[in-house]
Amino acid sequence: MENYKKKAIELLLGLCIDESPSPAVIPYTAQKTETSKSEEKYFKRLPADKGYIYAKTLTSFIKELESEERSNVHSIMIIKDGRAILSLCHPGYDTNIYHLAHSMTKTVTAIAIGCLYDEGLLTLDTKIGDLFAEITCSDSAFSLITIEDLLTMKAGVKFSEIGTVTEENWLDAFFNSTVGKNPTEEFKYNSMNSYMVSRIV
Repeated sequence: MENYKKKAIELLLGLCIDESPSPAVIPYTAQKTETSKSEEKYFKRLPADKGYIYAKTLTSFIKELESEERSNVHSIMIIKDGRAILSLCHPGYDTNIYHLAHSMTKTVTAIAIGCLYDEGLLTLDTKIGDLFAEITCSDSAFSLITIEDLLTMKAGVKFSEIGTVTEENWLDAFFNSTVGKNPTEEFKYNSMNSYMVSRIV
């Protein structure tokens, strides 16, 4: 039985039996608690009209978002040519409240892979085993998995969503997992594929 499954059972038992307020298997700590000076330079302001987007257009966009009951937008920032032309928060929120980004990061990491591809640093056929040659894999099938397989959710690795709350080292846990019978052939959604894409970047 994979380690993450054992820890998942521990977590479930803790939730059912443990009387402590948060019976976590591993401690949760925020990984980013402040904006660094190097990041701040990317958020210089520019009036919207000087960014060639009319303020009236942005106002209409915000009003449309507000009228959509399902949008649930907490904050929004629009960047044009490296400068912020719009930055605002819904009442009750501010820019210092940290949010879980969830699957939004999949788009960001995929774009980053595209940038590396354009720079000739990798191809979609690049094998992940070659990129992490220092890691011993539990299954020889890892040698078949490519970056494209990660992006298209066809890696077939059994390390799953529950592993994100039961493992502290996701990279090792990923390579210590088993691989399905037909890796690279079948779509099977697994956020850990996207995590591996981020590690490649």
